Amino acid sequence: DVGPALDRKPWPFLTTPAHFARDLGKLERIAQSPLPVLLLGETGTGKEVLAQALHQRSKRRGAFVPVNCGALPKELVESLLFGHRRGAFSGATADELGFIRTADGGTLFLDEIGDLPPAAQSTCRRGGLEREGTPVGAFYGVPVDVRIVSATHKALADHVRSGAFRADLFARLRGFSFTLPPVRERPFDLGELIGRIAPPSMTFKPDAAYTLLRHDYPLNVRELKQAIDVAAVLADGPVRAADLPETIAAPVPRELDDEVRLPASRELTPMSVLCN
Repeated sequence: DVGPALDRKPWPFLTTPAHFARDLGKLERIAQSPLPVLLLGETGTGKEVLAQALHQRSKRRGAFVPVNCGALPKELVESLLFGHRRGAFSGATADELGFIRTADGGTLFLDEIGDLPPAAQSTCRRGGLEREGTPVGAFYGVPVDVRIVSATHKALADHVRSGAFRADLFARLRGFSFTLPPVRERPFDLGELIGRIAPPSMTFKPDAAYTLLRHDYPLNVRELKQAIDVAAVLADGPVRAADLPETIAAPVPRELDDEVRLPASRELTPMSVLCN
């Protein structure tokens, strides 16, 4: 039992062939626990979208607060994460909660955690992200209840071995690790993936379906979604190969060429592109 109907919605950008079903079952149970989750995978595989789905399934009442760790100025990391008291430093004209206390009762999503500079890693490890936040300029910590979900496209374990990432912080973040596979490794469920992304009313001519299925998507789900978004704007009816971005163009077999008059019965819905 995974709770209300909302919680039984499919995981975004993930399908459930046999090799995935077991891991998704674990993720469903982990989502409703306080355990930290580390999401791994190439750029564009949908890590932030999955983090939001984890938050929705957690039933936590607080906010989902995303933080791009690669964009945090190193001299402001402690203040941005833990907040500060008015007068704590030059320019601190008012009390600020910081990301951690803003996420109290909810989920703090630390995106691109592998890009966190060493000094900031030390700050995060020392601060006890999920249990306490001590604002800059304060003499005592403020208890918080925060669920930590972090993500990176980097091989974080290798960075730990090389000394580029703190082992103690890595151990704290990887309560449960989940790797999102790149699209090129998912050819057998690409049709269902398209069905998850495309509007229900969208249909595809065979040449467009062929083009979508032949591309290897180096930018992963993000690239696939952008291609479908472009087609949704350009297509006047069923999507044709000409409605797709040139970046995913593929040579189309003669029998699928749009110059051949295809009957309406050969227009394909997203969920059927692998079955026709």
